[in-house]
Amino acid sequence: MKNYQLIPNVGWHDFSHNNELKDHLYAVFMPLVNDGNWSYTNFTSDTGSFEDELGNSVLLEFENDFEENVDSIISLNVSIATAKKSEISFLEATLIKTANKFGLYKEKSSDAI
Repeated sequence: MKNYQLIPNVGWHDFSHNNELKDHLYAVFMPLVNDGNWSYTNFTSDTGSFEDELGNSVLLEFENDFEENVDSIISLNVSIATAKKSEISFLEATLIKTANKFGLYKEKSSDAI
């Protein structure tokens, strides 16, 4: 599993596209669920897991600043697990496109085998 922490170039405190980012991430993966190829699980209001029967998955973890603003993200982690190499390019390409669209950089936090 590869784990990435996404960070805005301006920092989370000055990032003004919180809801747009959340909506975009879910919009990218929900068509896979709607096609019946993947399933979606929402464990908490700050997490979402997309996975297929082959073992490919994407886990989104948002940490929000509830003291100041419910919609204010202070941390975003994305974990990607792939069962075959062909899925790596799609999942990581999606992550890269999202990072570019919202001015985020990805800090690779860890790789677990």
